[in-house]
Amino acid sequence: MKILHINSQPKWGGGEQQTCDIMEAMTQVDTENILLCTEGSKLEEYCKQRNIQNITSTKIKKDKFKVAKEIVNITNQVEPDIIHIHEKRFLNPLLIAKYIYGMTTKVVYSQKTLISKKKPLSFIKYNNPNIKGYMCVSNAVKKTLDPFLFEKNKEKSKVIYDGKKPPNDSPINAVDLRKKFKIPQDKYLVGNISNHNRSKDLHTFIKTIHHTVNVLKKTDLHFIQIGSPTSSTPKLQKLIKQYGIEDYITMAGFMNEAYNLTPQFDCYLMTSCREGLPHTIMEVFYLGIPVVTTNAGGIPEVVKQDETGLICQIGDFKSLANNIIRLRQEPQLRETIIQNGKQSFNDNFLPSVMANKLLKLYKEAMM
Repeated sequence: MKILHINSQPKWGGGEQQTCDIMEAMTQVDTENILLCTEGSKLEEYCKQRNIQNITSTKIKKDKFKVAKEIVNITNQVEPDIIHIHEKRFLNPLLIAKYIYGMTTKVVYSQKTLISKKKPLSFIKYNNPNIKGYMCVSNAVKKTLDPFLFEKNKEKSKVIYDGKKPPNDSPINAVDLRKKFKIPQDKYLVGNISNHNRSKDLHTFIKTIHHTVNVLKKTDLHFIQIGSPTSSTPKLQKLIKQYGIEDYITMAGFMNEAYNLTPQFDCYLMTSCREGLPHTIMEVFYLGIPVVTTNAGGIPEVVKQDETGLICQIGDFKSLANNIIRLRQEPQLRETIIQNGKQSFNDNFLPSVMANKLLKLYKEAMM
């Protein structure tokens, strides 16, 4: 079976990691996987480094009609059994490809984020007759997608958790964060890896530090945030100065293969307000890094209070701070969370688990 995957994002994020993880996992179940990505993108760079078969184009990020035509041209060239779409932005071009250019290739669509807005075309684009399967990364995501699907299509909507190749818990040539940023060895290191997008709610991340340091008076911790700056970054920097916590946080910016740095954290702090199901959860489970998080999106499906992590309401920086302190003060709780997280990874997030479920979805789509 030949699968053409399509992802046009120029930068790197969780969705791009998921796309590559899926392609690599699917090689285990005797499928040929080809990625169509944007020329000069981080995805192209990733594929070259790992010898992943890919096609690049400058046209899949332009207007919808040019994107549709490019998809049709490359589909005719590759002749895949299935097209796997990894971005919502391709749904409209797919309609054009079908009704203007007559494309008949069957499609599987990945819904990775929660859907919040209803637009006039939503029912049309989500129910394109060419779409024969829907991969939802969590039950929370499926719950927001299903209302847009016709009854006959709801049975094609499946929850398939991402399968994550076990990260290297002793990565070669990884940057020593404490040495690079002059963080004392006796400081408890609380980490976060996410681009400065609104959904990650890094304002709450900073408020959590303020409450920990200035209210709870716990000054033997250091927080490090790794991720690409956005237009929100100046506001975050202003808030850090406003709270006077510059000595307790390192804003590291973008770092290559940041997930390789996760083993250096004593605790992972996630303050998101919107999530499908973040890859980071799987990584910290495997690596034995306890997670303190909000209950955004699909996170409560896998992070269970006092079992696989510590979880609280979105925006509740006081509880986030208190949970970080709990981890330090209760070593048995920490060990329980670590062991249960590792078991959850093995039960739910191995690439082989995802690959077999996705292969079944592909086969159903071809019927």
